[in-house]
Amino acid sequence: MAHHDEHASSHSKDAADEVFVENLGAIATDTSLLLKPDGSGGTTFGNMTVQSNESVAQSTYTGDNSYQTKTSLTIGAGTWLIFWDAQLSGNDTSTEYRARIYDGSDQLDLAQVVINVVTDDYPKVSGSKKVVLTGSTTISLQYGTTDGSKIVGIKNAHIHAWKVA
Repeated sequence: MAHHDEHASSHSKDAADEVFVENLGAIATDTSLLLKPDGSGGTTFGNMTVQSNESVAQSTYTGDNSYQTKTSLTIGAGTWLIFWDAQLSGNDTSTEYRARIYDGSDQLDLAQVVINVVTDDYPKVSGSKKVVLTGSTTISLQYGTTDGSKIVGIKNAHIHAWKVA
C-alpha cells in the first residue's frame, strides 16, 4: 500500500476562511453580531460556531479499496451542519472514485465519480449532512476507490462544520 501526501496543510483559519466568514456576515440580518474567536480554533458568529479544516496538497493512494483520511475535524456535542468538498482523480475511466465523511463508525455522506479524463481531471465532489452528536466526535473526509489496484488522488479537501443547536 502506497500513500503519498505532499505539503499537507491543516489549520483552523486562513485567508479563505476569513472570506467565508466575511460572506456569512454579509448575509446576516442582525448587524450587531460580531465575529470573535471561540477559543477552540473555530469562529463564533452570534450563537453559531463555525469550525473548518482543509488539506489542499495532492495525495494519492493505491494498494486496496480501503478509505484513506485526507483531513479531519473534531467537534463537540450538539447539532451540526457539515459541508465538505474535494477534487478527485484516478487512473482508470471505468472505476468509481469516492470521497465521504465518516465519524469513526458510520459513513455520514458519500460522493462518487467515474473519471472521464484520466490525466489530472480532478472533478469536484461535495456534500452536506446534518448530525446530532452527544459528545466530542472526529469527522474525517476520506477518499478511496472501488478497485484497489487503481490509483486514487485527492486535493483541495475542505470540511466546514456549523453548530446550529
